[in-house]
Amino acid sequence: RSDLQEVRGTGGAAADIARRFAPTDLVLIANANAYLASPLEAVLAEFMLAGDPGAPARGVGSADAVVLAHQDRTPAGLMLFRAGALHDLPERGYCDLKEQGLPQLARDHTVLVRYAARIATHPVRTLMTYLDVVRMARGAAEQAKGLPSWSIVEDGAKVAPDARIVDSVVLAGATVGSGAVVVRSLVGSGGVVMPQTTVVDELRGPQGP
Repeated sequence: RSDLQEVRGTGGAAADIARRFAPTDLVLIANANAYLASPLEAVLAEFMLAGDPGAPARGVGSADAVVLAHQDRTPAGLMLFRAGALHDLPERGYCDLKEQGLPQLARDHTVLVRYAARIATHPVRTLMTYLDVVRMARGAAEQAKGLPSWSIVEDGAKVAPDARIVDSVVLAGATVGSGAVVVRSLVGSGGVVMPQTTVVDELRGPQGP
């Protein structure tokens, strides 16, 4: 019987992709709305070295799925699977990896939680967390120079020479008028900040704030 449901869910998509790999291959799945705090190689090492808080570090060993968490027990948004375990998820229908996939795998496979020794990821869920990770990635150079603030203006953005951009991002296709001040904000493509306007803590898009 053909599956009439086009959306497979995160678990279904992971299973479909994993079927391209051998059962013993490892598949790393990461939340898209997260910023890696360390190079990927270092994050992968956390799966092998980290252990429960206060307990000796343990390797992945024979586990079929490992969920990485931080020391405060918040999820890091990173999971490592043996492809063969993901093969056992349904071939048809909707399956959310966290809601349905992991509980199903836990019935027949070894699923472990590992606690990272250091912060592995930073979630990006709001404007402020987005600006925080941009500051981490790009603002460090400005801080190293002793500059009190940072800003990113992409090529293709129209920003007046006398406009002030402070701790903010202006993307290509955005317009910031003469004398405008943009603070802790993101001006997206098509967004307009009118001349002599002050914008603080805003996400400015084509339709305004």
